[in-house]
Amino acid sequence: MASGAGRPLLDYDQGSIATTWTVSFGQIEAKDGPAASLLRLWAFLDNKHLWHGLLTVAGRDGSGKRNEVRFLEAVGLLLRYSMIEANEDVGAGYSMHPVVHRWASHLDEGSRKADYARLALTVVGLSVPMSTERDYWVLQQQLLPHGQRCAEWVQSDGTNSLGLADEDQLEALHNLGLLYADQGRRAEAEAMYQRALAGKEKAVGADHPKTRLVLRNLKLLQESIGETTHSALGPVADLITRGSRGREALEEG
Repeated sequence: MASGAGRPLLDYDQGSIATTWTVSFGQIEAKDGPAASLLRLWAFLDNKHLWHGLLTVAGRDGSGKRNEVRFLEAVGLLLRYSMIEANEDVGAGYSMHPVVHRWASHLDEGSRKADYARLALTVVGLSVPMSTERDYWVLQQQLLPHGQRCAEWVQSDGTNSLGLADEDQLEALHNLGLLYADQGRRAEAEAMYQRALAGKEKAVGADHPKTRLVLRNLKLLQESIGETTHSALGPVADLITRGSRGREALEEG
């Protein structure tokens, strides 16, 4: 972490560095609750690249500019306490040291920890762009490390203690499957599709169009996995159906 004036984290003499961070976090939380919440959420995302655009999903009420100002205020406070760093490249966002990131992952336990894990999944999953969007491949590459972090939590939660059940969470799981499939990571895509399918079958039933769309994408993925290397089929990304195109295909079937 960088040093210098105005960095309260470096002024403490509390023994272990973990104790120092805990003291600093208490001060951050007292000064700015949203900044503390951002740090908690970040523990469930990748540590190397966070930018405001990733969090716009959480502000779909049209208050984007106001939320961006609050984001800059929050990261400003975290920067002053040396919890995070500004990436050197212009517009490259912010990063968190891996050791701080590991420490932050232990800030919460139980239901509160599950709340932030679900929020991280929703933020990342609902940010996955459609292949028709401009520069979608660039955004996919930026999202992939965050998606991997979320997938690790999901896959380690075999009993669904996270309680992934609402529409946004299940759609986020499906979108992570699409993200992995587009990147050629078929095993991870299949795991996300399976989890989304189980949730949607329970939430809205097996015959619901959204459930059938997940099932269709899962079957297409499994077929592509079973193809021989000399198959005439194109990349798995060409097999994925999304949005209205997917629903139309289901209705025709």
